[in-house]
Amino acid sequence: MPNLSLRNQIIIALLLAVTMILTRSHHFISVHNLADASWAIFFLAGIYLRSAWPLLGFFALSWWLDFAAYTWGGVSDFCITPAYVFLLPAYTSLWLAGRWYAKHYQFTWNTFMPLTLSGIAGLTLCELFSGGGFYFFSGRIPETSWYEFGEQVFKYFPMYIETFVFYVGITILMHVVFTIWLCNSSRAIPRRVNRMIDSERAQRHRVRMQRKKEVIDAAIARADRKQGLLLILTGNGKGKSSSAFGMIARALGHGMRVGVAQFIKGRSDTGEEAFFRKQNHVVWYVLGEGYTWDTQNLDRDRETAQRGWAIVRKMLCDPSFDLIVLDEATYPLKFGWLDIAMVLNDLKNRPPMQHVIITGRGAPKELCDAADTVTEMNDIKHAFRSGIQAQEGIDL
Repeated sequence: MPNLSLRNQIIIALLLAVTMILTRSHHFISVHNLADASWAIFFLAGIYLRSAWPLLGFFALSWWLDFAAYTWGGVSDFCITPAYVFLLPAYTSLWLAGRWYAKHYQFTWNTFMPLTLSGIAGLTLCELFSGGGFYFFSGRIPETSWYEFGEQVFKYFPMYIETFVFYVGITILMHVVFTIWLCNSSRAIPRRVNRMIDSERAQRHRVRMQRKKEVIDAAIARADRKQGLLLILTGNGKGKSSSAFGMIARALGHGMRVGVAQFIKGRSDTGEEAFFRKQNHVVWYVLGEGYTWDTQNLDRDRETAQRGWAIVRKMLCDPSFDLIVLDEATYPLKFGWLDIAMVLNDLKNRPPMQHVIITGRGAPKELCDAADTVTEMNDIKHAFRSGIQAQEGIDL
C-alpha cells in the first residue's frame, strides 16, 4: 500500500471526487465530453485510501449526482430502477480489487502484472453486477435471455475497459511524475535548510532542558532538611544486599562509620565481608547460622534472631554509627521471630542522623510504611535457574 500521510490521502480523495463530479454524466468518451471515471475512481480509491469510509462516500456522491442529473439536469431516468442497488456490490468489487493490490504490492513497474490482474478481476465483477443487475432486474428489458445479455456485454464492456484503462493510465503517469519530482526535490534540499533544521532542533532541546532544569531545581529547593533515612531493599530480584554494600562503599568514601549485621547468612567467606572487615570504619557481625533449610530448627532460629537483634539494638543506640546495614533482616520479621512493634520502636528511637538499610525479600507492610525509601527489585531472569552456580564477585 502507498505510504501516504493523512493529508495526502485527503487531497487524493478530493481529486477523485472532483473527477467524478466532472465526468459522471457521460458513460463513454466523445469529442465534447470525458467518459464517466466512476469505475476507475473506486479502483484507485481502494489503492490509495486506507479507510473504508471513502467507499461509502463515493457511492453516496455517485447516487447524488445521478439524482441531480435526472431531477434538475434534464437527464433521462431510464437507469434509475430497483436494479440501481446492484451498483453497490459492483463498485465494491472495484474497491476490493484495488485494496487487494495495495495490501500485497507497492505501486512500481515490477508489480504491473498484479495491478493488471486485479483491475481485470474488479472490472469483470463490476460488469456482472451492474450490467447483469440492470439487464435482469431493472424491468426495462421485456424479455431477457443469457444470449442477449452476452451480446450486450461484448458490445459495451470493451468500452468500459477502454475508459477504465484511460483513467488508470493517467493516474500511473501522474504517480510516476510526482514520485520522480519528490525524489529530486528531496536531494536538492540545500545544506542551509539542513542547518536551519538542526538549529531548530537544538533550540527545542535547549528550551526543554531549561524547563526540566527549572522543575528539578525547584524540587531540590523544596528538599531543605537532612535526617537519618530508613531504606528498605526488598523483592525477589538479585541485588538487594549488593546495593546495600555499594552504599557502604559510598559512606566510607565520606569518612562515615558503618555497622553491618547479617541475619540468616552464616558463612564468612563472601567477598564483601573479606573486603569491608579490613576497613577501619566498619564493624561487621554475622548473626545467622545459615538458611532455615540448613538449620531445620525453628526454636534455635528464633533464639539466634533475638540474640542478633540485641546486638543491633546497641548499634541503634550508638550515635557514632552513621550507617547501619541489617542484611536479610526482613526474614526474622516475616517469620515472626522478631516482634515488628519492637523493631519499629527501636528504629524510631535511633539517633536523628543515623541511616539504616534493611534488605531481604517479603518486607512487612508495617516496615515499608515506616521507611523513607522503599525499592522493590523484580526477578526477570536469573542464571541460577539455568544451572549456573553462584559466582565469586557476583553472588559471593
